[in-house]
Amino acid sequence: MWVCSSEGFASIVRKSPGEFHLRFRLMRDAKNICKLVGFPNDRIITTSKADYRYRVILSSAELLPVFVALAGTITYSNFKAKVSERPDQRAKLAAYWVEIVDFKTRLKLLGYLSKRFVGSGNEHRAFRQFVQISTQLHLRGW
Repeated sequence: MWVCSSEGFASIVRKSPGEFHLRFRLMRDAKNICKLVGFPNDRIITTSKADYRYRVILSSAELLPVFVALAGTITYSNFKAKVSERPDQRAKLAAYWVEIVDFKTRLKLLGYLSKRFVGSGNEHRAFRQFVQISTQLHLRGW
């Protein structure tokens, strides 16, 4: 699960029954959220072999307090405006927002192509066009 908060960006995964990893790409996000929850920074594990370089290993019992603490940071009526006030969060979450907008654009494109080609016997053409256009959008920085 991805969590975008005013304190940082995290990914939460279950590695085994009763063991969850709260993962971060940036150390400052790990420190921000550990401070918020009350975990000492020495719980942050650093690894160079993973996509998410920083992580905190949690038990099932520790997972709920993380969500409660994050919910407590919702003191705003506009998330993007709140994040834009935080120089340490602004650029990262803006990049996330662009990626989501890009994904929505691709879904709309796929919907259009589906309506055009589904049932025509040319579904493979729709998929091929979708991949080509998506690649062009990506190369243009969309």
